[in-house]
Amino acid sequence: MAFLDDDAFAESTWLEELTKPLVDPLVCGVGGWIVPFWEAGEATWFPETFYWVLGCSYSGLPTTDAPIRNPIGANMAIRRRVFDEVGGFTSGIGRIGATPLAGEETELCIRYSTQHPDECFMLAHRAVVNHRIPSSRLNWHYFWTRCWAEGLSKAAVSSLVGSNSGLSTERTYVIKALPRELLQNLRLITHQPRTALTNASLIVMGALITAAGFLKGAVALRRSPLRVPNDASMSLASLEVPKRGASESESHLESGGESQVPADETDGS
Repeated sequence: MAFLDDDAFAESTWLEELTKPLVDPLVCGVGGWIVPFWEAGEATWFPETFYWVLGCSYSGLPTTDAPIRNPIGANMAIRRRVFDEVGGFTSGIGRIGATPLAGEETELCIRYSTQHPDECFMLAHRAVVNHRIPSSRLNWHYFWTRCWAEGLSKAAVSSLVGSNSGLSTERTYVIKALPRELLQNLRLITHQPRTALTNASLIVMGALITAAGFLKGAVALRRSPLRVPNDASMSLASLEVPKRGASESESHLESGGESQVPADETDGS
C-alpha cells in the first residue's frame, strides 16, 4: 500500500523506485525522499534539520539507502501484512483540533518491528516526491506550533511503545544533526549574518520548544495514560496550541533580502 500526501506530487519514477526494495521479503515497508517545492521561492534561512516542520525529509536522515525506524507518511509504501498483523494506525495520535499532532506511522512501524525484529523498513532516496510549501508556512507561529505539537506527538508515541524505541532516532538527531547544522551556521555569520543568525536561532528555539512540548505531554500522559487504540485524543485534548491573537498575526519569519510572509495556515503533514 503506497501513501502520498494530497499536497505533494511524485516524480515519474516514484512508484517504481519506492517498490524496488520490497523485492526483499524481509523489507516490510519503504520510505521515499520528500523535497520541498517552494511556491514563493526557496527559504534559504530555514534550517534543513527542521524540514520535518514542513513535512519534508530533513538533515539527519541517512544519506544513502538504509534501514530506518519508520518512513514519513507523506511518501511511503507498507506491506498489507503489516496492517493485517498489528492493525491500523492508532486513532488520536494525529491532528487534534488546532494541534497538528503526528506520529501515526512511527507508532505503527515500531509496533510491527517489535513483533518482527528480523524485518526492516528501508529508505529509498530515488523515490522522490515534491511537497508544496506555500509562503503561509514560513512564519514564526507555524514553526513553533509544529515544534510544540511534535513534542506532544513524541510523548504520545513513547508512552505507547516505550522511550527506547520511541526516541531512538531522535537521540541521534539531537546529538549529531542539530549541533552539526548549528556550527555550520555559526561559521557563516561573518559572511551571511542575517541568514545564518536566523537559521541558528530557529535551530535552538525549535529544539527547546519541541523538548518543552515533549515534557508537557509526558506529564499529562503520566496522569492519564493512553490505551491503544482510541483514546490519545482525550489525553492530549487539553494541550492544544493557543489560537493566534490579533497582536501575533504580524509576527513573521524573514531573512535578509527576503520579504515577509503572510499569516499561516496550520497543517499537520
